[in-house]
Amino acid sequence: MGRRRHRPLSLAIVALVVASAACAGIGESPATGSGPSMVSTTVSTTVSTTVATTKPPAPEASSTSVATGPAGESIQDLVADGSLEVDAVSPEGGISGTIVEVMLTNRSDEDLDAVIPCGLVFEPVPGVQEQRMMVIQPAAARVRPGASVTLRPFVACIDSNEEPASAGAVYLPASVADGDLLTFAQCLCRRDLGSELDPMTGGMDLQFAIWAVVDGDLQTWSGDPGDLAGALGDLTGESLDIDAEDLKELQGTNLDQIMAAMQTFMEQFGPGVRRWLDECGIDLAK
Repeated sequence: MGRRRHRPLSLAIVALVVASAACAGIGESPATGSGPSMVSTTVSTTVSTTVATTKPPAPEASSTSVATGPAGESIQDLVADGSLEVDAVSPEGGISGTIVEVMLTNRSDEDLDAVIPCGLVFEPVPGVQEQRMMVIQPAAARVRPGASVTLRPFVACIDSNEEPASAGAVYLPASVADGDLLTFAQCLCRRDLGSELDPMTGGMDLQFAIWAVVDGDLQTWSGDPGDLAGALGDLTGESLDIDAEDLKELQGTNLDQIMAAMQTFMEQFGPGVRRWLDECGIDLAK
């Protein structure tokens, strides 16, 4: 799952703080069997993204073992044998929650018990610079021959240096997480996130924990003051790689106030970030 090196924090996160949108919006209740009702966090940005409008190709199958939760077969295995087609993976916009619809069609002459498993990663089509999304609570359904269903798994964005998934973007089920990220996904798959997410944080402590695993950086994502100062630096510097166009989004905002708000914002989630990692046996210091 190689990606280019992450910068410590993205403009999207800064915009989230400036807009005070850390806990905005309540996620919709998912379809039956698709996981708990979750908080959906959105970021207010002005980024416009060009999205391919052609029908996506069938995703590549994978034999990697993934914790599936509900009984049934992974959609990747069913796609591999030609029984199932993934018609569309459509984000609704946001960072985490039941924020993506996955439409499936049964191409066989038998009932299929299809599962969107934990650890499956949805990627934007080439050319779209948005975050990948990983399933952390599964969705499942029995699909009759020739019928189509739409499932809403719980997903979380996993690339802190990219913009959040935008509504209408085209995504594909592209890969399976590995290493600590897969371990984390499998652990979360066994949890009751519907009752465990802290309503005071809107689930952002868990989102930060996921970014910490991907970035291999616990200090920044748990609000360590020294590391945060280094990561943010001067917002006109290279640590955030913000260009002139990006800075227009922050026009009229006091940069010192942003730094102070970011510090407070990050610190309030630190204990939750560490708790999620500890309970799932993720040691980023190793």
